[in-house]
Amino acid sequence: MSNKENGSKRPCYFCFNDLENQEIIWFVPISSKVEKYRQIYDSKKKTRKKVYNFVFGKILGKERTFLIQNIFPITEKYVENKYQNKKEDVEITES
Repeated sequence: MSNKENGSKRPCYFCFNDLENQEIIWFVPISSKVEKYRQIYDSKKKTRKKVYNFVFGKILGKERTFLIQNIFPITEKYVENKYQNKKEDVEITES
């Protein structure tokens, strides 16, 4: 995905290894535009029981949107670096 902010290390992704092929890493884009996706979620929820396009979660205490609809696979060769906060890798818990 293209970066809309010049010079910053964005966009950020939630990543996990493929269960069948450990060389494949699945990337889920993360958005800080929670209100935008909350409105879309509420609209879709009126017509469906479940919404699979995205989910909401917290990263470093702030709510974010995980864009499941934009998931894509890559290999480690294309990973620039891990997202860090105060020189510590940021990990997202299952909850």
